[in-house]
Parts: sequence; structure tokens; C-alpha cells
Amino acid sequence: MASQQLNIWVTTPDEKIMEFTLDANEPVEHLKALLEVETGIVVKEQQLVFDARELPDQKKLSECGVTTGSMLFVAKREPARGGGGGGSAGGGGGQQPMDAAQVQQYFRTNPDALTQLLHNNPTMAEAVLSDDLTALSNLLAEQAQRRRQAELEQARRIQQLNDDPFNLEAQRAIEEEIMKDNIRENMEAALEYNPEAFGRVVMLYIDCEVNKTPLKAFVDSGAQMTIISLEAAQKCGLSRLIDNRWSGIAKGVGTAKIVGRIHVAPLKIGNSFFSSSFTVLENNGGVDLLLGLDMLRKHQCVIDLRETALRIGEEVVPFLSEKDIPRSELFDSEHAEPRSPAPPSPLPSLVPLPAAGAAPRPAAAQVPTLIPGGQPVPSPVAAGPTPAGAAFPEASVQNLVTSLGVTREEAVTALRAYGGNVDMAASALLQSRFGF
Repeated sequence: MASQQLNIWVTTPDEKIMEFTLDANEPVEHLKALLEVETGIVVKEQQLVFDARELPDQKKLSECGVTTGSMLFVAKREPARGGGGGGSAGGGGGQQPMDAAQVQQYFRTNPDALTQLLHNNPTMAEAVLSDDLTALSNLLAEQAQRRRQAELEQARRIQQLNDDPFNLEAQRAIEEEIMKDNIRENMEAALEYNPEAFGRVVMLYIDCEVNKTPLKAFVDSGAQMTIISLEAAQKCGLSRLIDNRWSGIAKGVGTAKIVGRIHVAPLKIGNSFFSSSFTVLENNGGVDLLLGLDMLRKHQCVIDLRETALRIGEEVVPFLSEKDIPRSELFDSEHAEPRSPAPPSPLPSLVPLPAAGAAPRPAAAQVPTLIPGGQPVPSPVAAGPTPAGAAFPEASVQNLVTSLGVTREEAVTALRAYGGNVDMAASALLQSRFGF
């Protein structure tokens, strides 16, 4: 009986699609051998997936349900580390305890990275700060398992879409996938070229006095009126001057009750005194005093962001640094800015790294190459580009190799991507391996 020839498609980790023609009775390992030539991923490190199942090497393609037109997905398996003989993901084999110790040591010796982890992944941060390596190991294994499941789900979804690409539902799903890819690429570009957009902006505050009472004033040129909270007005001894005929409702992003208006009161900024009227709000969101556009225009104030100061007449009053602003008045993520949601798996890592051994692209047309399986880690500082041939201090390379257990090639690739910044390179490598 003549054997059947199969035309099949395989999606690679870098989203390339390859076509192969094979005999239906050929074993899976023969296909893996072809993929090794095409992708550079050695057979023993390949994870070949079809219909959300990993295909065993010894089985025939026909026995695995592969038919003409089938779409398969190949991924690179995480190489086993240490001397253990393939311990289970959560069982504490040789690999996981070593990785857990490395992760714990890295974060405990890098306060900035630990602070970022506390913000992005509090559960992992608690495990790092505890002395229970088993719990940390299990958590790392759990996150790795979730990433693998996400990759399998993505492969299954791709298979379903390609089974009937002209189906209306499939077309809508493909359109949605394309839209998600565009959004992801847009966010990746922003993280690489405009990372400060993902940080918190410290609002503009100055020290001042109202009726000889010290207050911290929020400078807001987008507010129509100068506003004082009822609590601050009482503290300044001005509650007796509140004219309730001016009560009402203030509408902006939300609504707040206007108690009334203080028509004039002394305001000291720097060493100069000014007169100002104040609209009194029952609850001003934790801000005692807000200097609005009415007061700023009246006294021709200049918000000098280069010198980080407010210029008013002859006075130059510096804006307060973040440490000098009371926590109740900070417009942090818990008050004004929603916490960035974790993108749904299997969204690739948002920390761009060039592929190992790949030639650098020109900066103007560069498209970031991504490490699959990671989660977004917004970086507050953009590293300048480094020429592909630039050498890095051996100490920096060895620091990454010994502390994180990565290869020398991975360390050099990460350093090149982040202009030699060891901390940023280490964060990217950790994210690519553990997803945080």
C-alpha cells in the first residue's frame, strides 16, 4: 500500500511559518531533525505541539493525528540545569532549588530590582524575602507551568484558526489577533523608546502659607479655580469666612461638594505675600490646597520645568521632590493612576532583546526581537544604543553568568541590548526565564 504524503505547516518561536512534505508513516523525530536544520533548535530541546499536545519522538505522524494542512508549533524547551535527573516542576528537583537560590540572592542584593518586583509581583516578592526556598521554587515552577500552558493554548488557537480560515468566526478571531499584535508592538516600541511614559509622574507641589499656616500647595494650571479643602480652611482659621452662598457641586473627572468661598485671604509664597480667593471643597481628595489658573494668571506665574520651580514675580520657588510630598497627597497608582494590568498570556516579553547572534538592524528601522514567554517589566530609564561590536567589561559579563546561571552569549546579548547596564540586563534575563 502506497504511503500518504503530508503537506504540513510548522510555526516557529519567532512566528515564521514553514512548510514540510513528509510521509505519514515517518516518526516525529524525523520532522524535528528537519526543524533543527531550519531553526537551529537541536532536537532534544524542541517541543513540538499539535492540537495542544506535545508529540512524542517515536510515534508516527499519522498516529499523532497529523494530516495534510495541519499546523504544528515548535518551541525551545527550557534546558535542564544542575545535576538532577529531570525533577518535576513542583517537586523540588535539582534545577528548581538552584534557580530559587539564584533568584533570591539576586533580588536581596539589588534593592532597586526588589522594589520593582514588590510593585509588579508582590507574591513573588514575599517568597523572595522569606527564607523558604521550597515555596519560592514551587512558585517559580508554577509560573513556568502557566507560561507553558499559555504557549500550548496559543498553538491550539492557531491550529483552530488555520483549520478553517474562511469561516466568519475564524476571520473575526484572526482580526482580533492582528489587533492584539499591533497593540503589543506599539507598547513594546513605547517601552523601548519612551519608557518614562510608564513611570509615575510626580505632581508639582510647593511650600506656602495661608493665613500664617504652612501648607503644601498643588500647582495645577488645568484647574479653573484655586481650591482649599474644608479641613485645611479650618486648620488655617478661615472657616468663619466661608460664604455658603457660593456652595454647589464641582465637576471634573469626578464630582465634589463645594461648601462655599473665601473671598480673600493672605497667601505667602517664598518671601512674598499675595491675596487670593479660595473655593472650599468638602473633600479635595487628600490635597489641602490647589493653586488654580485664576491665581496663576492673576500673578503671571511661570511653571519652569527646566529649573523645576514656580516663578511668581521676583520669587523662584522650587517644586518639592517626591520624598517631601506627604503620602496622602501623592497622586500614586492607588489614587489617580490605575495599576497596569498584566497583559494576557501568551503575550511575549515586553523587554526587547536582540536574538542571540543576530546582526543588529539600523536604529531607524529597528523592530525589537522579543524573548518569548515573559511578562512586561516597565523600565524607568532608556539605555542608549551600543554598537554591535562593543566590548563589555569581563566583570559585568561574569556577574550575570555567575549570579543568574545564564550562558555567556545570553549575558553579552543582554548587555548589548541595554547599553552595558548590568542591572537592566539582569532584570531582562530574569524576566525571560521566570516571567517577572
